[in-house]
Amino acid sequence: MPTEPELVPPAWAPKSWLARCVLHAAAAPELPRVMVELNGHSVPTLLDSGSTITLVRPSVLPKTARLGGTIPVSCIHGNVQTVPSAQVRILGPAGEWPIVASVFQNLPAPVLLRCDWLGFSATMKAPIQVRRPPKPRAWTKPACMARGAQDAGPSSPVNTHLGNPLPMAYFLVKGGLLYYRTKRRGKPCDLLVVPHSRTALLLYLAHTHLLGGHLGLRNTLEKLKDHFTWPRMQTEVQAFCRTCPSCQQMAPQKPAPAPLIPLPVIGVPFKRVSMDLIGPLPKSAQGHKYILVMMDYATTYPDAVPLRKATSPNIARELLMLFSHVGIPKDILTDQGTPVISRLTADLCQLLQVKHLRMSVYHWQTDGLVEQFNQTLKRMLRQVVDEDGRNWDLLLHYILFAIGETPQASTGFTPLELLFGQ
Repeated sequence: MPTEPELVPPAWAPKSWLARCVLHAAAAPELPRVMVELNGHSVPTLLDSGSTITLVRPSVLPKTARLGGTIPVSCIHGNVQTVPSAQVRILGPAGEWPIVASVFQNLPAPVLLRCDWLGFSATMKAPIQVRRPPKPRAWTKPACMARGAQDAGPSSPVNTHLGNPLPMAYFLVKGGLLYYRTKRRGKPCDLLVVPHSRTALLLYLAHTHLLGGHLGLRNTLEKLKDHFTWPRMQTEVQAFCRTCPSCQQMAPQKPAPAPLIPLPVIGVPFKRVSMDLIGPLPKSAQGHKYILVMMDYATTYPDAVPLRKATSPNIARELLMLFSHVGIPKDILTDQGTPVISRLTADLCQLLQVKHLRMSVYHWQTDGLVEQFNQTLKRMLRQVVDEDGRNWDLLLHYILFAIGETPQASTGFTPLELLFGQ
């Protein structure tokens, strides 16, 4: 009598088949479920995307089923267990599928289908229906009170505790016309909903007509909003007012911004000198607390003198010392500090016939040349001064020499080369 050959795993099977942690009897409630027929019986099945072999319980196999050879099954933890196999036929929506499945007792479902089942992709892509718990209704009174309200009739007194039945804006029909009830300036009003075919007439009456007055976008829009409404109302009003020929010709023009006035280019050395004060600084060992900075606009040649006090006599004395070496300039540009706008400074400028130029208050950009030099000078002093900070006045001459022999970006030459030719 012929017999069926013994079932063995296919030759291409791996050393151990990968399955979920069913070997540890772990439940998998998150897996998708589907109903299939196994050997003529309908059984619930779990779809396991992480399994490469189908697992079945012995209870779903027919009594005449004969177990085949053993198959090594490995879970995700690496544990390998040898289980028997059986030939089964699974019938689902995608058709019949004969496979060799491993038989295992402790499964979360009668059948666990592996990832290459015929209907696996279609089932996994199906939308998942999520049931949300119903929200509790905000009923605070028993239902028997509703019957009393129905029996009261229209002549019953108004309950002032109920509030406004329609607190939000809404639409209503009056006289065969559609209105939109809302609030304007804190008062309820009914706005007529205008069809698109009539919006051009309203725009003409509210803006172009003699009674409209071409009052601009904001006024035209506010007049229309008091009585009418329609979709994209603000966009249409804005486009209509901007394309109005009369408004384009007669609208008041904004004054043009004031043009920039470039500073004059100084080509003669020490024709214009910029002056500024730095301080108060930490008192040096010689008693100096301020630095008088003077800079030539033509050559960017800097000069800095330490001062004990920022007074007009000290500033006037140092100016005369500088003028005795380089000559008397025509212009001196300063800020409006008290020491540099004193009567003594004015008399000195009048005596030497020097024009005193003053910057605007809080507008240091006018004298940006000396302001940038002040930052450079303070940064260099901070890098070379001692820890106690009391020798900065002795280092000024060395720093001025370092700056004087450095080519400037604005001129391409060093200040010493432009002033002395070397």
